[in-house]
Amino acid sequence: MKKTLLTLAAAGCFTALSAQTTIPNGDFETWSQVTYDEPTGYITSIWEALDMGLPVNTTQTTDAQQNTYAVRMETITNGTDTLFGYITNGDPGTGEGGIPLGQVPSGLTGYWKGDIMPGDTALVIVMCKLGGSLVSFDILPVTGMAASYTPFTLPIVLPPLTVPDSVIIAVASSNAFVSMGLPGSWIQIDNISFTGILTQPAQLNGDFENWTTTSYTVPQAWTLGGDSILQSSDMHNGNYAVHLETYSYGTGTSPSFITNAQFTQSGIDHGRPYTMQTDTLCGWYKFAGVSDSAFIYAEFTNMGTVIGGYYLELEPAAVYTYFEIPIALITAPDSMMVLAGSSTGMTGLGDVGSTLLLDDLQLKSQAIPTGIRPNWSDALSLQAWPNPSNGQFSISFTNASGEDAQLTIIDALGRSVHHETLNGTGKLTQQIDLSSEEKGMYFVRVTQSGKTFTKKVLVN
Repeated sequence: MKKTLLTLAAAGCFTALSAQTTIPNGDFETWSQVTYDEPTGYITSIWEALDMGLPVNTTQTTDAQQNTYAVRMETITNGTDTLFGYITNGDPGTGEGGIPLGQVPSGLTGYWKGDIMPGDTALVIVMCKLGGSLVSFDILPVTGMAASYTPFTLPIVLPPLTVPDSVIIAVASSNAFVSMGLPGSWIQIDNISFTGILTQPAQLNGDFENWTTTSYTVPQAWTLGGDSILQSSDMHNGNYAVHLETYSYGTGTSPSFITNAQFTQSGIDHGRPYTMQTDTLCGWYKFAGVSDSAFIYAEFTNMGTVIGGYYLELEPAAVYTYFEIPIALITAPDSMMVLAGSSTGMTGLGDVGSTLLLDDLQLKSQAIPTGIRPNWSDALSLQAWPNPSNGQFSISFTNASGEDAQLTIIDALGRSVHHETLNGTGKLTQQIDLSSEEKGMYFVRVTQSGKTFTKKVLVN
C-alpha cells in the first residue's frame, strides 16, 4: 500500500452502531476490496479520505486540457471533518522525497480550471533541494473560478549558481498551511512542465496520462494504519485472521496498526459505543518479533474524557495463544477504542518484519458468533507448574466433556517436541519431561472439541 503524508492511514468500513458491547468483525472473517487510481509518481489525499470515512477526493478525470486525462482535487466534508484534495511527490511539511532534477528551472507552468470558494485558496508548490536540503520554496496561490482551462506560471527563485538535484511538486484544493479549507473548493490540473530546462524530469508525469491502480483487501469495521496489513489464512478459527507487520518506509520504521476507531484531522476518535463498566477483552494471537513485543490497548471515554485504559504487551508466541484483559471502570463509559499494533514503543530497523496475527477478538459480554467461547478458558483451567522449571513439570486441566484431548508441546521455532492423547473426565494431570531439550520458551497446547488453549512454560 502507498502511504499518504499521515503516518497512520486508514481504509475501514463502518456501520452505525447503537450503544452495545460488541466488537464488530472481531473474528476478521469479513473483508472488503478497495480499489483506487493515483497519478503515477504522486501521493494523494485518497488514503486520508478513506481514513475519515469520506469519499475519494482526488480523482482521474477525462475533462483534460489536452490528451486523455487530468487530475481533479476537491475539498470535502462529512459535517464533522474537512479534507482538501492534493497531489504531491514529496512531503511539503518536512521536505522529504521528490524526484530527480539536476537542472536549473526558471518556473513551473501548467493549466488549471476550478472553483475556489470565497475565502479559500488553492496552492501550487515547488520546492527545490540540493543534498537533501531545501534551496527554494515557491508558492502560487490560486483563487476564484476558471470555467475553462487557464494557463498559470509559478516563478522559481533559486540562489545564484545553485543546481538543485531534486524537486517536490504539490497541488492542493485549499490552503493546507493555514486552514482545513472550505468544502466545495475544487481544482483540476493538467500539462505541468518546467521552463528554462532542456528536458523534463523523467518522473514528472506532467500530462497526468499515467495512472497506477491499487487494490487490496481490508477487514470491515476496522481502520488501518501502516503498510503491511494483510488478510491471512493462518487463523485460529474460521477462514481468516489479520496480519500486522512492522515495516520500513525509507526514512524510518513503523508498526502496523488496526483500530475500531476512525482517524480525523485532529487525531483519532473515541471508538465505538460501549457502556459496560466490568468486562473482559479477550482473543487469540501469534507474534514473531525480533527484539520487541506487539500490543493491544483498550481505552474508554465518557463525553470525550478518558476514564480508563488497559494495555497488554503480547510476547512472542509461535502458536495461537489466548489472552485476556480484565476491565473494571469506576464510572460508565460511552465509547471504547481498541488499538493493536505489531510493535511497541520506538521501532528500529531491527524490528522490521515483526509480525502479529490476531484473531477471534471479542468481549466476554458480547454474544456474537466469533468462533470462540469466552468461558472456555475458565472451563479448561490449563495450568503448568513449576514454571519456570528445569524441564520437568506438570500440567493439569479440567476435562468437563470427557472427550479426548490432544496435548502438544511446541518450541519457540514452532517445532513439536512432544505429543500425546489424553482421556478421562474431570481434572487431569500429566507429567512432562523436557530436560533433554534445549533451554528456552515452550508452548503447551491442548486441543479439544475443535478448540485450542495454550500455556507458556520456560525451561532454564
